[in-house]
Amino acid sequence: MLTPHMPAHILAHMLAMETPAPAPLSKSRRMLLLLCGHVSVVLGLIGLLLPLIPTSPFMIVAAACYARSSERFYRALIRNRYFGPPILRWREERCVPKRIKIYAILMLVVTFSISGLVFAQTATERAVVAAIALIPITVVALLPVCRDCRDKQSDS
Repeated sequence: MLTPHMPAHILAHMLAMETPAPAPLSKSRRMLLLLCGHVSVVLGLIGLLLPLIPTSPFMIVAAACYARSSERFYRALIRNRYFGPPILRWREERCVPKRIKIYAILMLVVTFSISGLVFAQTATERAVVAAIALIPITVVALLPVCRDCRDKQSDS
């Protein structure tokens, strides 16, 4: 048990220990996670063909779903030479390359702008689309940039 009165070295050791495996899932939850993983992979693959849909976030979601529901699918995704590296980088460093971050924000702005102009009929509807657009744009903007990406930028 972690307490605030523990010596720092013991606390650090306990925090660094591997967390126990999650409790077994019911069959229905496992199937739901598998379905979400499969849908995320399909959306990620569509993102390879359509520039407005990002691929990496869908693959990261798929990996999270597969990690809880299917070791076989999780390993296949992680070992994929195209999708594995960004997933592992996110899992290990919790960061995104600056280029990807800028691209994602740009695509969100373009997509929501088109939606607002094409589908929204009134100024109120456009304001609602803009307000909704701020949520994913803010989330992406707040993602940390990978250290090596910042180092390369400061070197040039």
